[in-house]
Order: sequence, then C-alpha cells, then structure tokens
Amino acid sequence: MSHADDVRAALPEGMTLPEPFARTFDWIEAQGWSGIFTHADREAFSSRYLSIYPPDERDEYAAS
Repeated sequence: MSHADDVRAALPEGMTLPEPFARTFDWIEAQGWSGIFTHADREAFSSRYLSIYPPDERDEYAAS
C-alpha cells in the first residue's frame, strides 16, 4: 500500500485524490523520501509520511 492509497482510503465518500497529487506522492516514495513514524498511534490515519528532504538531509539544521 502506498501513501496515495492511504489518503484515498481516508477521504470522505464522494471525494477523490487528484491524480497529480497521487503521482507526486508516488514519485516522492520512489525517491526513498518516505518513512514510517515509529511512535505513531497505530489506530490513527496512517503512520506513513512523506518528506520534502532526502533521508540524509532530514535532520539538518533548519530542515522542517
């Protein structure tokens, strides 16, 4: 299952995830810029996240 699949599954009935967003989420995941929160509440929406930074830059000073 992908991040886009998680979002699609969580949307209210009648709403859809626009394909450009899904493609962007898929691209980010393909780059390896996604992860799983280790402290996430497993009952919550998803423990999956996408990052705007590559893994080796996520913890750099001023990275958000």
